[in-house]
Amino acid sequence: MAVEALARPSPETEKALRRLFLVAGVGIALFLAWLLVAYGGPDGNLLAPVGFFAVLLVAPLVLRRPIVGLYIIMGAAVIIETDQLSFGMQGTSALPFFRDMNSVTGIRGFWINPAELLIVITAAGWLLREGAGDRVKLKPMPLLAPLTVFVAAIAFGVIHGLITGGDAKIALWTVRPLAYFYLAYLLTLQLLTDRRQITGLLWLLIAGVALKGLIGWWRYYVDLGADLSALNQVEGMNSLMAHDESFFYLAVILLLAVQLLYGAPRGQRLAALLVTPLVLLPFLANQRRAASLALIIALVLLGVVTISLLASRRRAILTGIVLGAAVLPFYVAMSWNADSLAGEPVRAVRSGISPESRDLASNEYREAENVNLDFTVRSSPLLGIGFGKEMREVWPLPDISAQFAWYKIAPHNSILWLMMTIGIGGFVVFWYFVGAAIVGMLLVARRLSRRLEKGVAVYGLLMLASLLVSALLDQGLLSMRVMLFIGILLGAVFALPRLAAAEPDGVEQGKSGGGGGE
Repeated sequence: MAVEALARPSPETEKALRRLFLVAGVGIALFLAWLLVAYGGPDGNLLAPVGFFAVLLVAPLVLRRPIVGLYIIMGAAVIIETDQLSFGMQGTSALPFFRDMNSVTGIRGFWINPAELLIVITAAGWLLREGAGDRVKLKPMPLLAPLTVFVAAIAFGVIHGLITGGDAKIALWTVRPLAYFYLAYLLTLQLLTDRRQITGLLWLLIAGVALKGLIGWWRYYVDLGADLSALNQVEGMNSLMAHDESFFYLAVILLLAVQLLYGAPRGQRLAALLVTPLVLLPFLANQRRAASLALIIALVLLGVVTISLLASRRRAILTGIVLGAAVLPFYVAMSWNADSLAGEPVRAVRSGISPESRDLASNEYREAENVNLDFTVRSSPLLGIGFGKEMREVWPLPDISAQFAWYKIAPHNSILWLMMTIGIGGFVVFWYFVGAAIVGMLLVARRLSRRLEKGVAVYGLLMLASLLVSALLDQGLLSMRVMLFIGILLGAVFALPRLAAAEPDGVEQGKSGGGGGE
C-alpha cells in the first residue's frame, strides 16, 4: 500500500521523499517570504505569515501524534471566535483560525481556513499511523449509518442548490459547520485510545472558558463601564461577546453540575467549581435568551436522567427540587421586572410572555423570519431549495445587512432553515440521527459501570439538548465552533464503551473523587 510505503520507506522511497520535501520546502519558503513582504509592512497584517508559520511548526507534530491535532481543534473551538469583535478588547477574536485565507491574504478563491487545514493534517496523521498494513484499522463507529445518510442529504442539498442558481460561496459557508461536526465525530472515535484523553479534552474546555470568562469581565467593566446600554452605540454588535460564546459558558456550568452528581478527577472538579463563578457574569451579560433557556431545560433533564441512573443521588435531587420549588417563586417575583444581570434567566422566560421593547422587537423579527422560512419550505417541500439561496420574503424583514450581510440566508431558527434547504426527506433523516444519538447516549450511560463515565455520557446528552435549543433560537447549527465541539464530545461519549472495555475497572479510581461504580 502507498500508506505502508510512506510509513516504512525503502531506501529508494526515502530518497524520493527527500527530493519531494526539498522542493516543497523551497516552495513553502518562497510563499512565506511573499507573505512577509506583502503583509509585513506598517499597514499590513502579520497574522497571515505568522499563522502560516505556526501551521508549519505544528504539522509535523500532528502527523506524528494525531491526537495533538484533536486537542488543538478542541481548544480552538472553545477559545477562538469565528469573526473579530467590533469593539474593545479583541483578545482571541483577532486570531483568524476560522477565517478563510482569502480574507487574510487577499488571494481570491482561497476558500480554506486554518481549521480545515488542521483537520486534514490530523486525518492524514491518523491514516499514516493506522494504515501501515494491509488495510486501515477502523475502530467501531456508532451512528455511522444515520449520520452518513444525513451528510449525503446535505451533499445533495449543495448540488441541488448550485445547479438551480445558488451561490457557491454562501453554500460553502453554511454547510461548513455540518461538515465539521461529521469529521470531528469520526476523527474523535478513531483517535481516542485512553480514557484519560477524554479528561484532557474536558480540561481544555475548562481552561479555554476560563480565559473567555476573563475577557468577558474586561469587556464588561473596562470597555463598557458596566453599562450594557453602551452596546447601542456600537455598530454591528448587540452583545458583550460573540453569540456562541454563551454556549461555551453554559457548557462549563453544566459540566460542574454533572461532576457534582457523578464525580470527576478532584483537580478537574475543583477547577470547574472555581471557573463557574468566573463565567456567570459574562454568561448573563451576553444576554442570549437561548442559552438561559437551554440551561433551565438541561438542568431539568439532568435531574430526570440522574434519578433513573443513580439511586444514591435520588434523595439529593428530590431535596434540590423541594428547595428550588420553595425559592423559585421569590426569585421570579423579584426578578420579573428587575433590570439586573441576576434576573437574566427570568427575562428569557418573560420575553415569551410579557416582553419588554428590546425583546418585543427581537420576537417580532424572529416571527417574521419563521413566516418566511415556512413559506419557503412550502414552496419546495420534498427536495428543499438547496444551499446557497435566500429564503423568500412574504413578511418583509428590516434591513440589517450592516450588522449581518447574510441575514436572509442564515436565520435564527436553523432547524427550520435545515428543512428549507434539504426538504422533508433530509429533515426526517436529521431527526432520526438526533433520536438515535439520544437513545445511544442513554444506553451508554446505563451500561457503563463507573459513575464518572456515566457522567460523561449524561453530559453529552445535556449538550446535545442545549444544541437543539440553540439551533431553534440562535443559529446553533450554523456555528462552526459549536458544531466542532459537539462532534468531538459525542465522539468521546460513543468511544467510552470501547475504552472502558480495553482498560481494567478501577483505573484512576483513587483519583476520581467519587468516580466509582454505582
